[in-house]
Amino acid sequence: MAAWPRRTFIAGVAILSAGVLLAVFAPIFGDPYATPVDGLTPTGLPLGVLTSGHPLGTDSLGRDMLARVAFGARASL
Repeated sequence: MAAWPRRTFIAGVAILSAGVLLAVFAPIFGDPYATPVDGLTPTGLPLGVLTSGHPLGTDSLGRDMLARVAFGARASL
């Protein structure tokens, strides 16, 4: 068997597994609907800024995008 199809298969399985794990452990990332009252992230930075607490940033309402993607993966699966 050639090496190329095997690498492609392994890469596909790894990506699919990462998506399934993201969906399974979605509650760890927090509430996807939590909105800060004052319009700032918990660190006091303006909305949309990438921080260690929000690796994918926030949307225009201050909701964590990683939590929203994780719960979206859960709904998709």
